[in-house]
Amino acid sequence: MKNYIPFSEEQNKLSDEENALLQEATISIKNVVGKTHLMNGKKTRNFHAKTHAGVLGTFKLDIKDELLSSLNPFPTSDLKVLARFSNAETKIVPDKLALPAYGISLKISDGAGFEANFPMVNFPVFITNSVSDLLKVVITLNDLALKGLENESKILTGLDLIKNVAATMLNTGIFPLGDALKNGFKMKKDFVLNFAYHSIGCYRFGDAVCKFQLVPRKNFKIENPEEITQQDCLKKTFSEEEIVFDFQVQICKDMEKQPINDLLKEWPDDFTTIGQLVFPVQNIITSEDESLEKTDFSPFQNQEKLLPVGRIQQTRLKAYSASFEARS
Repeated sequence: MKNYIPFSEEQNKLSDEENALLQEATISIKNVVGKTHLMNGKKTRNFHAKTHAGVLGTFKLDIKDELLSSLNPFPTSDLKVLARFSNAETKIVPDKLALPAYGISLKISDGAGFEANFPMVNFPVFITNSVSDLLKVVITLNDLALKGLENESKILTGLDLIKNVAATMLNTGIFPLGDALKNGFKMKKDFVLNFAYHSIGCYRFGDAVCKFQLVPRKNFKIENPEEITQQDCLKKTFSEEEIVFDFQVQICKDMEKQPINDLLKEWPDDFTTIGQLVFPVQNIITSEDESLEKTDFSPFQNQEKLLPVGRIQQTRLKAYSASFEARS
């Protein structure tokens, strides 16, 4: 008997209604991303629109655990990494006005055909388990954004958004939603290198299902954080020292304690470090570099045994493609 929960296609299955909503959401994403230049000065992502910086490094794999070693889907112990630091909002706003919702997107490759992408955020849980509710909110948000860009009345769409958000809260439950959001309410603005980052939902790890996490080795003290941009902080820090994150994995072994399709719950078991992301001293890639904005970090470009897992994850498959096509 296997001492982990094996991957199954059943974990990804969407209903006919959810697939229809996903198609509608995909069209809305293309429409709004195609006009983001009117709001942001250039075409940007539907979410994580603001790039703080990009950096280059290596992923040094070092797996000591016997189970993880037997499941390991990475081809070599020394891989290349491109990382993009971002803000989660749909609109580019000054750092002092932005919410402390940050992201890091990783593109890990070996230069010989292997590629894995991991968009990660500084928030360990999601706000709902309802695929339908999530897609309805995304569609309505995009409709609201389009009406704003086209100077049309937003009253009826705003009411639709309130209705859909209320339905999400009702279906999710006030107490589970409150538990999911409580850490977010405590989160304060800080330097992006000072946060742990979490995979959005689950991934395959060989034949198993897992969650990933990045943990910084060092905390940086930033003076006058409201007076300096994240990009300037990153530029200064990377020009002076090497930055290291521990790359960690958490294998699903108990569906009750570690539910794959309940993203409102944090899994209780400890993460295991399987390697380090090492970013040497360098000049950062700034947000003005168009090649970074056009880089696709879709996790659905991953090798089969590192693909995203779960129903909410499947909503992102077409969303990533739509956003990338609209920006190209």
